[in-house]
Amino acid sequence: MTVRIRAITFDGPDAQGLASFYAEVMAMPTRFVDTAERVEIGHDHGRTRLAFVTVPDHRRPTWPDPRYPQQLHLDLPAFDDDRVRGRDDTEPAWFSPLWHERVIDLGATRLPHRGGGCPVYADPAGHPFCLCAAPRARTDAPVEPHAVIDCFVSAPALATFYAELLQLHDRVEDSPGWVIIRSGDGRPPGLSFAAAAGNAPRWQDPERPRQAYLELEADDHRAAEQLALSLGATRLTPRSSDRILFADPEGHPFSLAASGRP
Repeated sequence: MTVRIRAITFDGPDAQGLASFYAEVMAMPTRFVDTAERVEIGHDHGRTRLAFVTVPDHRRPTWPDPRYPQQLHLDLPAFDDDRVRGRDDTEPAWFSPLWHERVIDLGATRLPHRGGGCPVYADPAGHPFCLCAAPRARTDAPVEPHAVIDCFVSAPALATFYAELLQLHDRVEDSPGWVIIRSGDGRPPGLSFAAAAGNAPRWQDPERPRQAYLELEADDHRAAEQLALSLGATRLTPRSSDRILFADPEGHPFSLAASGRP
């Protein structure tokens, strides 16, 4: 049985607008689904896509305000092909003003915080993201999004849940506050887990809404469901649904569908 990340999905007030922002930032112009309610961008089949869902009453994350924390964010690769000193001595040496200007021009907002040494921005819907140094072996290599999940109880424990579910058993980093898991062969995507303060999501509670979640797919849907439950997940929607929604042990929603579903 294989379970994989099909998409990293973000709620927002305007799915098409948010998809256009990330398509420009990450050079992911291909649209697989394009409606007012849902847009997907990404590369060919088998790679993780980004998806965006219109939620009319979307409540913006206010990171680092713990009342509405980020829950999940992306580390975006700022390829260091042209290394330029940053705007001032507070920037890391690799950071290029060109990346700053690009995301600001597209609608991002610089946040006065730093995530693991990386500049932090908010996208047009308020979701934080980091620009991180990323040497690129090939200039034509597809960009792979990397998700970081905030952990309000235990980063190592939540990493173990996803490592078992997704067969990502290589722990590149492993500490109480920061864990990175990948497949044994190093192929993307991996996942990171960061210790955080704040309220965990509680699906359908308007005071603790989901903001972003993983869409998973499995070649054996029923076996994957049983594995998720045995590892500590909670089913949130009926099994009869095309795409079953679960909560992981810390409350983050994720969906599970059979491979090949649209």
